[in-house]
Amino acid sequence: MPVPANAGPERWNAHIQATYIFQTKDPMHAPYTGANSLLPGREYGWSLSATASFGLRLWQGGELYFDPEMVAARAISHAAGLGGLADGEISKTSNPNPTTYYARLFSRQTWDLGGEHTPVESDTNQLAGSTVSRRIVFTVGDYSPTDIFGQNSYAGDPRAQFLNAALMTYGAWDYASDSRGYTWGATLEYYHDDWAFRIGRFLQPREPNGLQLSYRPFQDYGDVLEAEHDHKIAGRDGKIRVLLYRNRATMGDYGRAVQYAAMFGGSPALSNVRATRV
Repeated sequence: MPVPANAGPERWNAHIQATYIFQTKDPMHAPYTGANSLLPGREYGWSLSATASFGLRLWQGGELYFDPEMVAARAISHAAGLGGLADGEISKTSNPNPTTYYARLFSRQTWDLGGEHTPVESDTNQLAGSTVSRRIVFTVGDYSPTDIFGQNSYAGDPRAQFLNAALMTYGAWDYASDSRGYTWGATLEYYHDDWAFRIGRFLQPREPNGLQLSYRPFQDYGDVLEAEHDHKIAGRDGKIRVLLYRNRATMGDYGRAVQYAAMFGGSPALSNVRATRV
């Protein structure tokens, strides 16, 4: 059972979440079918994911979290043919054999600057206690940029919200992470009543959408800056957010891939023109 927020600061907690998603599609007419097409026949796909979360309060304002994770999945059409995966958990794996790894290992330090106190309930990567409206928060370790930036009450986690991968974050934000959505980085946040400002830097993968990260934070990185304002309109709570990002990593270029194919033959391939780009 969740620990009530008024029970005092929680010393440690443990949570687990498991989700099974099953999807199917009917046969459809397709004038052509290629290697990257949605297949025309009847298909089904599924994903199973389980994440445990362990939290420990180290000292006043200091917290440590560790999240091991297991995933297994069978993708419809080998995860091809759709601009946004119908099951966002497929982005972590398309292997029906269970794969276990640690998803998060990070620490969080909060400095109290005063203001109104708000109770905080025990939850995944969150210890019960209270928070203040004016504070500085520093997070460092292995986690997902979407754990902090672009938070949304209705979209962001396909295990509990909208399933489609296209709704997991800002549509145009290609956030730095490995193929499972996690990376090492650091984030600094400043909260002042209705305002919040966040800035972070995260490691990029060695190859686009790869599992291996490039541990060169001044050469291959993703920078993120976000400003947020809380408000009420006609008695309803709302937020306005602006997010800016800048990625520097080994990436392809569609225009140069087409030029390369025109010069040397074959089909355009981004892998032929990868270079350090911004």
